[in-house]
Amino acid sequence: RVFELRAPMMVKGNYKNATMKIDVWDKDMAVIGGYAKKIKVPTPLFDATKPVYAKAEKAGLGAQDTAAVCAVLEKMAKGKRKKRR
Repeated sequence: RVFELRAPMMVKGNYKNATMKIDVWDKDMAVIGGYAKKIKVPTPLFDATKPVYAKAEKAGLGAQDTAAVCAVLEKMAKGKRKKRR
């Protein structure tokens, strides 16, 4: 369901109609990460996402939907997507 919601944003490259802002997700990630650490549960995939979200915030995307990490990943890949016809 999450992908169904965010995929159209990613295709269009428009992340302004946020249902979950990156800033809020960052706060949630801190709570989740802190709890996982407290109960000593490893979270390798969760941890791997942190730098991507940090780059999104640094790029000024904090008020946009979490789907905006797509733009960050595209930039990291140094790729340009083809224009839709």
